[in-house]
Amino acid sequence: MYTIRNINYEKDTLKIVELLRDEFGNRFSESFFCWKHLQNPFGTSFGLVAVDENDKIIGVRLFMWWQFKINNDIKFAIRPVDTTTDKRFRGMGIFKKLTLQGIDQLTGKYDFIFNTPNNNSLPGYLKMGWQKKLPNVDYYLNFVLPFSTKYDFINLDNVTRIPESGFNTNETNKTLSFVNWRYQDGSYKKAWFTSAKQDCLIIYKVLEKKIAASSINMIIVIDVIGDVANLKKYLKSICKRENCIC
Repeated sequence: MYTIRNINYEKDTLKIVELLRDEFGNRFSESFFCWKHLQNPFGTSFGLVAVDENDKIIGVRLFMWWQFKINNDIKFAIRPVDTTTDKRFRGMGIFKKLTLQGIDQLTGKYDFIFNTPNNNSLPGYLKMGWQKKLPNVDYYLNFVLPFSTKYDFINLDNVTRIPESGFNTNETNKTLSFVNWRYQDGSYKKAWFTSAKQDCLIIYKVLEKKIAASSINMIIVIDVIGDVANLKKYLKSICKRENCIC
């Protein structure tokens, strides 16, 4: 037998982290959990736990708050994430009940639901009637020419302002607090280009790629905010400074 109740973060955090770590490995630390669910600028995550008769947590389901900018309107979303059930209690429908009860409790507080399930949780969502929709994402590999034009830019540790988005498509509401929260990890680099028309902020990582007996450095573009008209030129400038390809 089990019951479902709302998460009490002060009381439950360490026990939840322990359960999630059994599923996702040691990367799911207490600090990572707090960053993701308590420090999110869109709001503290809503969550439910399933507990046995001794109030031992045997299942957890978290819902992150998210915001999207759609046609200049802010839309509120919930993002079901980080769910697992104690191995001894699987097959009892706990995953489904936690998810459906959470959605029911949040009714009227969001405009839509989205998430990015892994291979383990995807079948459960499809059984509940969810639809799978892949985003339209393009990936490019560009080699930098040594005689290409170079644009000066500043590498930022902390972002103090955000350019207006240069994309017309719907996207996450990239506020200043969101950008500094999402990309606070030291592995992210932030390049600021100043333009007479519109500034540009590019967030990227530098990775080493081994090819046969040698290796090359390459940049992976994570996010672009601002002037996209000159994006290719900006990327070439970053690659020149980082001595790599993109």
